Amino acid sequence: AAAQYPSSFEGNTILPLEGKSLLPVLNGKPSGHDALFFEHERNAGVRRGNMKLARKGLNGEWELYDVSKDRAEQHNLASSNPETVQELARLWNEWGHRANVLPYPNRKPNISKSKKPE
Repeated sequence: AAAQYPSSFEGNTILPLEGKSLLPVLNGKPSGHDALFFEHERNAGVRRGNMKLARKGLNGEWELYDVSKDRAEQHNLASSNPETVQELARLWNEWGHRANVLPYPNRKPNISKSKKPE
């Protein structure tokens, strides 16, 4: 759209949003994203490749899913893949600081717990 992203608003510096164009994906090519992150109403997640790490609520436990085999996210793999949980949680935490999601006001998020499969 050729819009110019503002550098400030009401005297406050605006941190540019992280992101890459999804146009390659629409053209059937790789996205170029190493990982995709989200945080909404204290829910959090990161997806890298087929692995998705998600947490419900501020102090929820991280859950891990292989979305290529479990699209409905019914089989939590966190307990059998602690290294993947740790790595993706670390990436999310780094992103959270870069994107000004962290620190949360007055509370620390749970960045290392994992929920046991049911």
